[in-house]
Amino acid sequence: MKYNGIVHDWYAGSKKDAIYVDEALVWQILKDNAGKYKIFEFGGAGHPAKEYGVREFKRRFGGRRLIMAGIKKYIQRSRRR
Repeated sequence: MKYNGIVHDWYAGSKKDAIYVDEALVWQILKDNAGKYKIFEFGGAGHPAKEYGVREFKRRFGGRRLIMAGIKKYIQRSRRR
């Protein structure tokens, strides 16, 4: 999804026997949007002190990890309602 200058990567998956399909999809998204958008939002990375395979998958594509405190505040507000 592309919105407000950011490409957002949501969930994707494949069958166990489909080799490297998930990686190929991310690389294609990055290639298609290179030079058009400055930010590729990969989504959450889990708790830093706990193992999380999805974080390792995302880490392999490079970039840098950002702490998005605003999202946490939004979640906390939504729970109070």
